[in-house]
Amino acid sequence: MGEEDYLTTLLPFDRTVEQAILAIKKGAHILKCGRRGKPKFCPFRISLDEKYLIWYSGQKEKQLRLSSVIKIVTGQKTVNFQRQLQLERENQSFSLIYANGEHSLDLICKDKVQADSWLIGLRALISRCHHSRPFFGLRGRRAAQSCVNSPAGYIRRKHNLGLMDDAAELAEVRSLCGSPSLSLSERCFSDGLSYSSESFYSSESRLCQTQNVKNVLTSNSPYTEPDNLKKWGSDYAGVERLNNESHRFAASTCGSPLIKKKDMLKDVMVWGEGVLGGNIGGAVDMSNGHNRMLMGSLLPKLLESTTMLDVQNISLGGRHAALVTKQGDVFCWGEEKSGRLGHKVNMDVSYPKLVESLNGVLVQSVSCGEFQTCALTKSGELYTWGDNSHGVDLVGEMVSRSWWLPHKLSGPLAGVSISKVACGDWHTAIISTSGQLFTYGDGTFGVLGHGDLQSVSQPKEVVSLKGLRIKSVACGPWHTAVIVEFMADRFKSNAVGGKLFTWGDGDKGRLGHADGGIKLLPTCVVQLVDFDFVQVSCGRMLTVGLTSSGKVYTIGSAVHGQLGNPQAKDKSITVVEGNLRGEFVMEISSGSYHVAVLTSGGSVYTWGRNANGQLGLGDIEDRSSPTFVEALRDRQVESIVCGSSITAAICLHKSISVSDQSACNGCRMPFGFRRKKHNCYNCGLLFCSACSGKKVVNASLTPDKTKPSRVCDTCFDRLQKVTHSGRLLKPENPSPRNERRVLSGMKEEKEK
Repeated sequence: MGEEDYLTTLLPFDRTVEQAILAIKKGAHILKCGRRGKPKFCPFRISLDEKYLIWYSGQKEKQLRLSSVIKIVTGQKTVNFQRQLQLERENQSFSLIYANGEHSLDLICKDKVQADSWLIGLRALISRCHHSRPFFGLRGRRAAQSCVNSPAGYIRRKHNLGLMDDAAELAEVRSLCGSPSLSLSERCFSDGLSYSSESFYSSESRLCQTQNVKNVLTSNSPYTEPDNLKKWGSDYAGVERLNNESHRFAASTCGSPLIKKKDMLKDVMVWGEGVLGGNIGGAVDMSNGHNRMLMGSLLPKLLESTTMLDVQNISLGGRHAALVTKQGDVFCWGEEKSGRLGHKVNMDVSYPKLVESLNGVLVQSVSCGEFQTCALTKSGELYTWGDNSHGVDLVGEMVSRSWWLPHKLSGPLAGVSISKVACGDWHTAIISTSGQLFTYGDGTFGVLGHGDLQSVSQPKEVVSLKGLRIKSVACGPWHTAVIVEFMADRFKSNAVGGKLFTWGDGDKGRLGHADGGIKLLPTCVVQLVDFDFVQVSCGRMLTVGLTSSGKVYTIGSAVHGQLGNPQAKDKSITVVEGNLRGEFVMEISSGSYHVAVLTSGGSVYTWGRNANGQLGLGDIEDRSSPTFVEALRDRQVESIVCGSSITAAICLHKSISVSDQSACNGCRMPFGFRRKKHNCYNCGLLFCSACSGKKVVNASLTPDKTKPSRVCDTCFDRLQKVTHSGRLLKPENPSPRNERRVLSGMKEEKEK
């Protein structure tokens, strides 16, 4: 079979291909080698209908119909590449041959990982365009496994992915050869791309094939020449743009149809402790030592390690995190302790890694405690891993196995369908679909709500709430809060309402009860009995409640301003107003000493402790009232979640567009005569001189590895190495400001 033929062969649609296609649809900045001049940075992406490769050169949008591509050539084999060889980037380069071999599009990725992703995704989509049938793959999971595991299936799979060598050549291209072997089974993509021959997905229902008028007018042309494209309409022609209303999309010149909200691409933004120098941010691979500086990001940063993942749910613990994809897969990363990552080995992981033991289990949501992780399946089953026995006298072989391998909770939960789960530092609370509440773990301060201080090794129903329906639950380190649904005649009202109940340690007034003491049983917060609560969240010395009218109430300690009111004192119950006055809050989340809320308009406000930048405001000053997170202004946020000293937001993906080329990606100021544009030689984005004034020698796309190249501030921080002793290596151009920043971070670590 010739090299041209493999593009028309049916390609199995597995997790690797799914993730690669997702990554190239989100796009990346890649070096494009043309017929003249030096290689140029251009943002590339695949259209949402998966039929076109789109990129931007200056203010012009260009596109290439994938069905016109007849060959993908790896390495630097074409005439354009031969004019300006960069042998050190041979394995990062590839060419798309189109127009019956007369033209080529020659690209250089920033590293081998990115090149692998684009090659796999493009080969799958081009093969689909050439094939008359869509990629439905094999319907049955067992059949898919049988096909892949057979010798014939393995050979065919390698050939389809372009892993087989071939010596076919084109007259217009020098020394063409087949793709080099990509040992994906041995090396997973570091950005979370996992390879598993046992897991195949049937292709989801494809987007409709409706073309708009402009696309119909060009349908007679099988391709569009990249260096001389016809421009249509305004600068935004051909770009899928997300309107402020999430249910609307503008039609593009590529014929992209209206996209359902659930099918939209999503990104994860993260900020706070450990984002730049720790494992949760996925910035660097860390050593086994635990004496390290956890550098915080003061502004929301894209979690690049989720580029290939369609994230639907995320949870943050103190030193680890977990997420769930649209396909129901669970990925965990961070600092390993007591098996809380679920990877069977005692090693830290700096990027989202698939929890392989849950293959075949469709997970809906995850919850991270201090030492354990829980996963709730779509069928209402609960899996847990890590150390959930802290302070509990557990016996039996199952205990040691549960630390490292996810296991399904049964016992008292056998036959019970679960709807929600919340993890505290040392205890867990579970809500069934019928509204029952179960708790287990360390019983100190009566945090389990069973009327005593006893620890419980298995989920046990909270008897005092039996017969009532629980709507929401949250766990602090030593207190628990729930929202109980009541018929209001019990509280002199005419409708069903959610009442706030709390119990456990009452120190600093975190329970909201007048006596401020320990409560061994769930007790209604009398002062708030007239309000209808829909969600509750717990911090270390804080309880936060959200009402059906979109109002936020805080209870507990006023330290660090976490009550959200400058006049609030300790042990008080406060309604949070300030910048939230007139806003309707949709979602709340709290860390140890900070709070984040999401409004109906998609705005994020934060307040409380900010020593690690967990408020996302660009500094480390605490806030005592809600403050708008300006860095997320142009993002449509779907949900927010807080860890101990870190915050994350799931946002609808912002497609690359022409407008991104007209303003600095750092300060967002428009380019002009005085504000010149510069590409970062690590990420490829455009910045002004002030936001990209630093230089390093190890940038991924630097033209000369021996000379320092300009990078943006974010990439500069990311490329700096963290020593085992926890001290930052001296930067190439140290400044008093950088030194003060490092010393300030060390001081904050000592105060903890």
